[in-house]
Amino acid sequence: MADVGRILENRKIFERAAKKADRALQKNDLASAIAWSKIAAHFAFVRHSGIYMRAALEQTLLEVAQRITRDPPDVSGAFYVKNKPRNIGKMRFLHVVTEGYPTGGHSLFVARWITNTFETSVHSLIATAQNGAIPALLRDAVDASGGWVMSLSELSPDLVEQALLLRLLAQDWADVIVLSIHPFDPLPTVAFGVSSGPPVVYCNHADHAFWLGASVADIVFDYHDAGCEICRKHRGTGASKILPIPLEKSRSEQTKDDARAELGFKDEVVLLTVGREEKYYPYNGFDFVEVMGSFLKNRPNVKLVAAGPQSVGRWRVASEASGGKIEALGQIERNELEKYYVAADVYVPSFPCGSGTALLEAALHNLPIVGLHIDQLPNFSLEDDVGFSKLKVHQPTLDGFMSALEAAVGNSKLRLEKALLVKENVEREHCPPGWNRYLNDALQALPSQHKVHTPKAVDTAPDNVDVYWENISAQMMGNELAEHTYSRLLRVYGKYLSKAEVLGGQAMSLLSASLQVDSFKRTRQFFSSVKESVDSVFAGNVNA
Repeated sequence: MADVGRILENRKIFERAAKKADRALQKNDLASAIAWSKIAAHFAFVRHSGIYMRAALEQTLLEVAQRITRDPPDVSGAFYVKNKPRNIGKMRFLHVVTEGYPTGGHSLFVARWITNTFETSVHSLIATAQNGAIPALLRDAVDASGGWVMSLSELSPDLVEQALLLRLLAQDWADVIVLSIHPFDPLPTVAFGVSSGPPVVYCNHADHAFWLGASVADIVFDYHDAGCEICRKHRGTGASKILPIPLEKSRSEQTKDDARAELGFKDEVVLLTVGREEKYYPYNGFDFVEVMGSFLKNRPNVKLVAAGPQSVGRWRVASEASGGKIEALGQIERNELEKYYVAADVYVPSFPCGSGTALLEAALHNLPIVGLHIDQLPNFSLEDDVGFSKLKVHQPTLDGFMSALEAAVGNSKLRLEKALLVKENVEREHCPPGWNRYLNDALQALPSQHKVHTPKAVDTAPDNVDVYWENISAQMMGNELAEHTYSRLLRVYGKYLSKAEVLGGQAMSLLSASLQVDSFKRTRQFFSSVKESVDSVFAGNVNA
């Protein structure tokens, strides 16, 4: 299969960078070993290589961890103040993020964890690669709990020193370390790559992709059962607990009638779907836009509104073909999205790839859900979320999906009954105090002290899920050659490498790419990559 061939080609590029990390380690160039590990992992994350963990790369970082023996660098007095234990009587959680964001994602996960537990716990937060200030979403939650925030890049530009500082802070202050990091962040693996100190939790918010850290996770907190299975099969991690996505109950003050009037809806049944563009990319006969266009064709009183996709390309074609009954809004602000949640009648999750948080938010807004679970892609629909236990909100076939959607559209009483049942279930499992019970149960499984784990052999044979995710990854990168993606990462992280390393890597990547140029589009991409490589050298983005 051509798709499997691309997976294996991606894997070769990943291994190229991973070997560079190992060679740097052999030269005792620890900073370069960390940087090359980050390049390898970042590439595997954005260009799926059919692997979810690489034992050899974990081992490289563990060896770096063992070699960090020098004294900590001179840093500001604030470091030592925060380095002293305090707030005795409450459990101290140290949350480690790569970068905090103002809204959504795992930043919101961390903020809600803190606000759900600050009466019994103190929470502090360290960012390993924050670009700018740590956002108020996180800072305010931490402050309310009595903790502190810190950015490692403000203390030192050196990767080895950053890892050492993270280790010292964690060992001297925390009772539990919680990793909510980017999948390609190597610093926590280096910082906690020695068997001592408080136990380490890894929050698995990217179960579908490659990530670093399997060797330092005392326990993995998964959002759903499929994530546990991927970790067991493809990462060799044994200890896993379910910790659902923490949510807040809907507090919308706007009535449904007012929201519909403001948005211009009249008597039509409004179907809502929310997700990023790539969630709807068709795969193997499963085409959301085509299926919904077919459903709406003979139903003049039904309309689909999509928040996320732009009204271009196939979405615009579908809108025109449906006479405007398919409306793609693009990305909209949270307060505007809230109005659509309130005004809609039925929520239709994206497929082939679901959007988990948006799906759960729909449930909290009392919307009935009609989804499709694709058996070939078992971990992408969130069908196994604890909030949907014993509730059949996803159908196993397209025919079943169409029938369930027809029933929801045609029977308002049925819609209300199902919506209430789903809302009650999701609130019980994802909001306090139910969510806190999951957390307390998971924490009971933690060991008293951190221990490094030797990664086990894992299954690396590509399957349907890998083919799908490689397809999506390639489309998200504009279907550019994987070598161009790799070359770009060399430029991004070139500041941590020598000029010879970056130029040599760029030259090899461009040579390999030149042999694959077979169209006008790829010719343009090739010369664009050459220009960007040259510009980065003259701009001084690499070390001398």
